[in-house]
Amino acid sequence: MRAALAAVVLLASQTAPPGVFYDFEWRSVAVLSRHEGGDTVTSRGELVGRGRLRLTRLGSGRMHFAFWSPEGNGHGDIIGERLQSVTFPAPLPVGRPAAPAHLTSGAFRPTGGDPQRPESFELAWAEGFICRTPPATCDNVTAWARELSGHATRTAP
Repeated sequence: MRAALAAVVLLASQTAPPGVFYDFEWRSVAVLSRHEGGDTVTSRGELVGRGRLRLTRLGSGRMHFAFWSPEGNGHGDIIGERLQSVTFPAPLPVGRPAAPAHLTSGAFRPTGGDPQRPESFELAWAEGFICRTPPATCDNVTAWARELSGHATRTAP
């Protein structure tokens, strides 16, 4: 009996913490500039989606968000009011060369209730790259940027 109880306690401690669910409206924008044939060619794109988001407490003020929608999925970590390690669908294939740390930034803005279980919140993430050497050393990419912004409203699971 004790072994069974210990197994239940151990199993319960290993399951993911419960999350809070939200309706999530998001927008992704990307810009890519490349050096082609002596000119700079710039492409722009936008992707808009509506889906669900799960916000999960990880402890020590950390949270994780994951969203899914017909238009794409994404996730990231929240520490206080800052975002980290964010992935999301982009309307253009950008991201190479990788963004340096000083050109990445993100914010989490909760409204209403407990900041770790807010009634609603805004997410914003931006990252980019600027080639400061001859374009050939950057795979002919002169610059790129991509952004994610979204609004989440708490709902039933």
